[in-house]
Amino acid sequence: MGIELVREARVNQPMTAELTLLNCLPKPLLNCSFTIEGIGLTDGKPITAKVGTVGAKQEAKASIDFKPTITGSNVLLVNFDSDKLKNIKSFIDVAVKE
Repeated sequence: MGIELVREARVNQPMTAELTLLNCLPKPLLNCSFTIEGIGLTDGKPITAKVGTVGAKQEAKASIDFKPTITGSNVLLVNFDSDKLKNIKSFIDVAVKE
């Protein structure tokens, strides 16, 4: 799973996580979604982006906006779900500046 932050993280400044996952299965994935969450990053609530159907050997892509609220080192947890793949998790460390 790919996780890329579009810009430098700053407190109370909106930012975007670009998320990707390759469907390596020979069949399409249905009801795909990415969910992000992180203490000090998503205001204590998970944020979900629905992707829909991802074809065989295709890439699921989503952009999710969030606003960090705490400075310092934080962890952004990303979860991918679909009808065939469940709870595919990854994370990225996010250094939030003042």
